[in-house]
Amino acid sequence: MSGESFVGALRAELEAVVARYEALVRAHGQTLSAVREREADGLRAEIAALRAEG
Repeated sequence: MSGESFVGALRAELEAVVARYEALVRAHGQTLSAVREREADGLRAEIAALRAEG
């Protein structure tokens, strides 16, 4: 393997790793958003129940 082809292969592998990392970061952000929304829904329901009580 020539030096240039090694560099090209290494660059391609690094780009693939970066792409996987970026996908994980996006998925993590989406998961956090979903969890926050679910928690907010629960808090809104609790507030509504407390208001209804008195």
